[in-house]
Amino acid sequence: MLLYVNELAPSQDALALLKREVKGCSSDILPARGSDDYYLLDTWRPREPVPDLSLDFRMERAIRVIPVTPESQEEATKRFDEVVTEIERCVAAEASYGRIIGHWQPRGDAETCVACDFRYFCPGPSPRRRRRQLESPKAP
Repeated sequence: MLLYVNELAPSQDALALLKREVKGCSSDILPARGSDDYYLLDTWRPREPVPDLSLDFRMERAIRVIPVTPESQEEATKRFDEVVTEIERCVAAEASYGRIIGHWQPRGDAETCVACDFRYFCPGPSPRRRRRQLESPKAP
């Protein structure tokens, strides 16, 4: 069982993301059209106070029960081993050449990039940073 604590008291940023997910029907847990939660999300605007979504809706988004089977365990272990192998390969290449750039592949979404120290010189910045770079004119 997974418990997403941030779903119990969503922040402004989390609510903005949820609003985009509702608009694009891209989340697995959406408020029912016509419900109070749907109305609150639809009418909420950034920088306004976070609306008081129903406890039922927040709990539905917060609690996830993931079935564990021998097959899912095998797949998870295989994928974990693949990630560890890739990290070890990148660490070894970085140690051999003394440089991060060229030995780690940029991966992740905007939220991952925010938490990564590599973001300041990453050759593949997040879409948010890339947009900022395109919007700010360079000095001649």
